[in-house]
Amino acid sequence: ESSSSSLPADLSRHSLGFGLLQNWVRSHVCSGCFWASIRDPVTLCNVERLENIKLWRSFAQKKATIERNHQQLAATNSLPSSSSSCFVPSMHMALMDSTANVNEYLLYHGTSWDNADTIINNGFDPRLANEGLYGNGCYFTDQFCKALQYTRPNAVGKRVMLVCRVILGLPFWSTKAGGERGMKRPPDISAGIPYDSVVADPQKGNNGAQVHREVVVFDHDQVYPEYVLIW
Repeated sequence: ESSSSSLPADLSRHSLGFGLLQNWVRSHVCSGCFWASIRDPVTLCNVERLENIKLWRSFAQKKATIERNHQQLAATNSLPSSSSSCFVPSMHMALMDSTANVNEYLLYHGTSWDNADTIINNGFDPRLANEGLYGNGCYFTDQFCKALQYTRPNAVGKRVMLVCRVILGLPFWSTKAGGERGMKRPPDISAGIPYDSVVADPQKGNNGAQVHREVVVFDHDQVYPEYVLIW
């Protein structure tokens, strides 16, 4: 929606090459699921970098708000004891901002062509989310094989996937059996102050039954769709 010259420098200077994204597609997989077994034929035919100044400004403002909120929590000794400058270990994809408890990552979101078009122009809308195992939010993953499950071919057999900047902030780690069905926001850190996202790790989420890492956010401003992958 805007030219690159009108974008903040923080967005304009971070641009990933086609080759790197192709390598990610072929390497960011788990070791045992069906979808991992078919990723080898995936050869990207196009990568589009999105530049939407309206969505970017909302995203940047949300990040600044999360930083301020965490500073206030730290001032009152209300941060979880496990919080750190890089709270989420072992993500396959790029850590874009390691500021204390911001945890901004590039993550995959598999979807249909129609939904991708809506997201590109208007951003994500958690109000339209289907009920998921970890709440009614927007789902992301650092494993291509997981996101691949939610893509749909168009009339000529092409699929689309989004690579998004996602602010995890202080995540709530879900481990209980059955996940967090019906949840509309993360649980509270302290009374009235929720975590910023929900994360389910492989072999830990859903009482150990979780296969792939899933990240869920419930605020659309915590996500900026930055790349479209087409194959």
